[in-house]
Amino acid sequence: MSFYEILADKSQYSYFQHRNFFVTPAHIHGAVEFLFVEKGTQKVIIDGNEHTVSAGEGCFYDSFCVHAYEVDSGASGYIVLGDRDCFENFFKLNGDKVPPKVFKFFDFPLLENFKNLYDNSHSPAIKYSFFCGMVNVLLSIIAQNNGLVESKREAGASLIISVLTHVQKNFADDLSVKALAEKFGYSREYFSRTLAKYVKEPWSDYVNRIRVNRADALIKEGGVSVIDAAYSCGFSSPNTFYRAYKKVFNKSPKEK
Repeated sequence: MSFYEILADKSQYSYFQHRNFFVTPAHIHGAVEFLFVEKGTQKVIIDGNEHTVSAGEGCFYDSFCVHAYEVDSGASGYIVLGDRDCFENFFKLNGDKVPPKVFKFFDFPLLENFKNLYDNSHSPAIKYSFFCGMVNVLLSIIAQNNGLVESKREAGASLIISVLTHVQKNFADDLSVKALAEKFGYSREYFSRTLAKYVKEPWSDYVNRIRVNRADALIKEGGVSVIDAAYSCGFSSPNTFYRAYKKVFNKSPKEK
């Protein structure tokens, strides 16, 4: 999980970057997010459904929408991410309708101008105020050219939101498929199918990645040993932690 998404549930949060896209496993956050593809083609997964997004198109991820970037194809463009309060007035004025999951967008000079103004804002309050105004302009352009759609969530999406939120908050608990299926009141078979559809990676890999990131943060904060950080984040042995850490970061936790 990349840095900006860890922070993305904070109030008055905004993020605006022009960069290359990269493989990002399935994740959720309370913020609303846009991806605008300026160059290349990017495959994304939104609430378990695959979409290929090409230059001149964008993606919309509503709050707690499960999304991932599946293929690192060298695509680049803009990421716009902000707390839902920035977007709420527009949605209410338009009958709680939202942009399509994938939409057309070509005005990249406008995005670059917006980014320059955003980057040069002199205080957090001004930056956030500008961001909210910019978001409403972008939403209006998208709606004008693509229309708006009803906001819908499948039953499986609601379950996976609850599961992933639980994992983020209780990462040291027993997070096996069996334990979680019992906790949420579903058969193991249905639960496994839902995880496979939305997460798109082995469940143990997903859980280990969450735990590794939490342990890594503790190690970097200092005052705790590598082994204590591993145990406190749910790993059952040092060897399991070292293997998982190496898989996520391609180095050992003691390497700089």
